[in-house]
Amino acid sequence: MDIFAELRNLVPSNVETVLDMGCGSVLSSLRVFPTQRVLGLDIDPRGVQHALRKGFPAFLMDMRQIASVFAVNSFD
Repeated sequence: MDIFAELRNLVPSNVETVLDMGCGSVLSSLRVFPTQRVLGLDIDPRGVQHALRKGFPAFLMDMRQIASVFAVNSFD
């Protein structure tokens, strides 16, 4: 069973932007969403640094801050 393929099947094909909350495991997100723009958030600085080292845009942020930082409907 390919868990990544199963996750991809749950996401509509027209999704363009994905928000990965807890992005320390960035490689999982990139495998699930290889053609979408993926933006990561993590409360752990190590998770953000890991994502940034892999070339993945990521921000140190608590998920409760999302509404004050990103516009409504910024993510699919």
